[in-house]
Amino acid sequence: MRTRAVFFAAVASALFVFGSVVSAFGDGIDTSPVTLARLDGTADSVAVAARGAYRELRPQLELRTSTAGPTWVRASLAGDAAAGTRWYLRISKLRKATLYTRGVDGWLEQRSGLEIPYAQRSVASVLPTFELLSDTLARGDAYLRVEDRGAPIAIALLTSDAFERADRSRLAFFGTFFGVLIAVGLYHLLMYLLLRNRELLAYAVYVAALVAEELVRTGYAA
Repeated sequence: MRTRAVFFAAVASALFVFGSVVSAFGDGIDTSPVTLARLDGTADSVAVAARGAYRELRPQLELRTSTAGPTWVRASLAGDAAAGTRWYLRISKLRKATLYTRGVDGWLEQRSGLEIPYAQRSVASVLPTFELLSDTLARGDAYLRVEDRGAPIAIALLTSDAFERADRSRLAFFGTFFGVLIAVGLYHLLMYLLLRNRELLAYAVYVAALVAEELVRTGYAA
């Protein structure tokens, strides 16, 4: 019985990690005039980061965050784009990220990451996601501050259509994921009622706790 419980837990965890990444990034990597570049070194503030030297990155390129301080990524408008064009900058899971864009009276901030409550994230999404507008980038470069020392991250630049497709895929995946877990939990609860085996009850409670935790963490219980 314990072996089966461990097997179900391992399979559920593997599916969650794989599916959440695949469904969140989707298949619509953008080839837009927006270019991404990483700061050589680190900086404590956006004012310092804006004066640094950068080297270009490819979208959806995996990079390792700095252990010496925040990692900075610059988003620049390198070509023409229609007014109102919208992109989404999506990052793999990390503790905290802040996107700085130029406003009329100074820097504007968007925040996201695992440490940021779901309701306070700039874009409602499980993974850190930030909105980039052509009008905003026309006023100046945007700067992404990533705080997750030493962790590998992947960055993707998505069009609006690709972002919507990825979110629909994510909803379908999580619906299946939670549905399977709930079915497994109900099965073990029913078997406990029939056999009165406490291990079955313990596993049903474990699955219920796992579902509750993931609903809160992914924002679906918000």
